[in-house]
Parts: sequence; structure tokens; C-alpha cells
Amino acid sequence: MSPLMLKIILMLVMVAITLIAGLVPVRVLKLLRKNAALASTDSQHRSASLALCLLTCFSGGVFLATCFLDLLPDVK
Repeated sequence: MSPLMLKIILMLVMVAITLIAGLVPVRVLKLLRKNAALASTDSQHRSASLALCLLTCFSGGVFLATCFLDLLPDVK
């Protein structure tokens, strides 16, 4: 296999993985909001809210890690 063909295949795989990883949180958010709206008990509503809160905190941590590990060292 030529290096050019390998680069093209890997580029397409990376685009597909990026799109999937970017769209999965949107689906999870819709599912969590739907479950929270349909929750019949307070504990079900609380668990859906907790899951959404944990996912939000995780995404905030990813942005902070990107800032501290990649962007700030370049400031020197």
C-alpha cells in the first residue's frame, strides 16, 4: 500500500471517529433530558440530573486540561 493511500485512509478514519465522538454527547444529552422529563419519581429525576452534571464537569475538565497542557506552555 502506498503512503499516500494510507494517509487518505487514516484521514478518513480520523474524520469519522471525530464526528462520532462529537455527536454522541448530543444524543446522550437528549436522552438524559427526556429521561429527566419523564421521570416519575424524584430519585429518577435526581439521577438523570446527576449524570448530566457529571458529564458537564468532565467536559469542563477536558477544556481545562487542553488549556494547561497545550496552550499555556506555548506562551513562553
